[in-house]
Amino acid sequence: MDGEGCFWVGTVNVRGKPSRNYPEGFITKQIQIRFTVSQHKKSINVLYGMKRYFKCGRVQASKGKESMKISRLYDYRVNNIDHLMGKIVPFFEKYPLLTEKRRDFLFFRKFVMRLSNKEHLMISSETGRSLWDPCKIKK
Repeated sequence: MDGEGCFWVGTVNVRGKPSRNYPEGFITKQIQIRFTVSQHKKSINVLYGMKRYFKCGRVQASKGKESMKISRLYDYRVNNIDHLMGKIVPFFEKYPLLTEKRRDFLFFRKFVMRLSNKEHLMISSETGRSLWDPCKIKK
């Protein structure tokens, strides 16, 4: 996992349905988190093994570089918060990473835990604003 894996946290713009005030649709930011492991097509069985082991996620052709017209890379991906919190995070707590990627995991774990606890939905009674804005978090 140290070499071919990724703990990803990011935001994407999501366009809502058009309305009178927003004829082209309201754009909002959506938090996305994902655990990914990539392998060449010849090693795709490793990814399916991970899917069987964790009992979650999916295997799909990588959406990597434009130059790869026919993808030779495949990804095992998990982005469901319950699966991340209940299966992926505990696995890497039990079997810690040995490289710099451990720092990425610790940041990812903190993020997953806060989202799982719905901290991004908690509103301050004093300010009326969110107590935690995940869009403003930096490593």
